Amino acid sequence: MGKIFDNPPIEEVLCQIVTSSSIENNLIGLADFYKAIKNDGTITKQDLNFKVGILTLPKGIEQKIEAEHKTSFTTKDESLIIQLTNNALTISHKKYVRWEELKPIILKTFEVYFDVFKPEAIERIGLRYINGIEIAETTVDVAEYLNFRPNAPKDIEMNYQGFSLSVEVPRNTINSQKLTIANVKSKKERC
Repeated sequence: MGKIFDNPPIEEVLCQIVTSSSIENNLIGLADFYKAIKNDGTITKQDLNFKVGILTLPKGIEQKIEAEHKTSFTTKDESLIIQLTNNALTISHKKYVRWEELKPIILKTFEVYFDVFKPEAIERIGLRYINGIEIAETTVDVAEYLNFRPNAPKDIEMNYQGFSLSVEVPRNTINSQKLTIANVKSKKERC
C-alpha cells in the first residue's frame, strides 16, 4: 500500500490566474493594487522589475526595452508572495496548512486584481501543490512512497538518477487536471 502521511509534505501552494489583458506600464494600477493588498499589514515589501536587452541583428546592434515586468509583494517572513506579470497573477504560499486558510487570501487577492486591472477574460486558472518528500536512502523503491510513479517493463532495472512524469486528464470540455511528479535535489543540496 505504501506510506500514509499524517501531515502531507506540502512545501508550497501556487495559485495562478492568466488573463487575456496586459497590465504592462500600468504603474498607477500597480500602486493601487499594492495599497489594497497592503491594508491588512501582512504585505511588507514590493519589488518591481523590468526587462531590458540588446539584440544583435544583421544590420547592427539594437537596444530593446520590453515592458515585461514582474512585481512581487511579500510578507515579512516571505511565506506569502503575490506576483504580477503582464497578464498573470500568482499567489505562492509556503506555510500552507489547510485550504480553508488559503482560500480567503486567494479570493481577496483575485477580487483586488479584477477591481484594479479589469481584465477582459480569464485564459487559465491553475492550482499547484508542491510536495517535498525527503528520503535518506540512496536506493529506494518509489512504490513505497508514491502511488503515481514512473513504471518500466519488469526486465529493466529501475535505479533512478532522475525522473519526470506528467499526465493530463480531461475533466469536461474545457477543464483538465494535470498531475506531474519529478525528483529534485534535497533541501540541503539546493542551499
